Amino acid sequence: MELACVIVLYNKKLDESISYNSSKQNIKNILIFDNSTKEELIKYNKDLANKNNINYATFEENSGLSKAYNYAFEFFRNKPIDRLILMDDDTYFNEQYFKAIKNIKDENIYAPLIYCDGKVVNPHYRTGNIFKSYIMQKKYCKLDNLKQLENTDKLAAINSGLILPKSLVDKYNFDESLFLDCVDWKLCDDCYKLGYKIKILPAEIKQNFSINALATTNIDSLEKRFLIRLKDLKNYSKKLYFLNKLALILIYILNTKKLNFLKYLFY
Repeated sequence: MELACVIVLYNKKLDESISYNSSKQNIKNILIFDNSTKEELIKYNKDLANKNNINYATFEENSGLSKAYNYAFEFFRNKPIDRLILMDDDTYFNEQYFKAIKNIKDENIYAPLIYCDGKVVNPHYRTGNIFKSYIMQKKYCKLDNLKQLENTDKLAAINSGLILPKSLVDKYNFDESLFLDCVDWKLCDDCYKLGYKIKILPAEIKQNFSINALATTNIDSLEKRFLIRLKDLKNYSKKLYFLNKLALILIYILNTKKLNFLKYLFY
């Protein structure tokens, strides 16, 4: 099986990327898409990629995930690969993950397991409703329950670690109105419409979720990140936008212990 991956960097040195360092021995076809905004980092990453014969691309700005993935899909469409893996820059991929990929025999999408506090957080129950997602997670944080969703259209997953068949790469385009958030939700929605299923890869990866850093991040940075999420939510879930916005505000307030986000209720 010929594997390829796209690693999306953001203001990080390539050789400090956990995703790159933990996967480079198992994948020959690597594309680095650099969303860094710092000129010195872009130059450093480009030079290092060229030195190591790694494919490298950048728009010299933070273009968001959808544009990065669209570039990657276009890049790999004419390449003789079987599967494309989506990666962020801070996920740890172990040998178990790559061994499990070798056992994939069908043309479906595969999502690795991610645990947090002993509970499965990826894959997860598919719903565009943040409140409902929180409720359903109580049941589907157990692997046995989650496996019951494999032959339905109710399984979803985050982008990083997702394994996509070449047939999807050849025909799919990401919605570029989504900058960072809901890109995975929309991808899962569209995959089901195209006739694919989302399956559980029997392997665990280690991922750092940004929500865990809410209590320690500078409030100005948090509000900037919050507004990006809000815009993406609006573009993704027009009918459920107010409900999802309310849920997002509550999440930020509960995790930061700050009421600053209430001002966005009617934003």
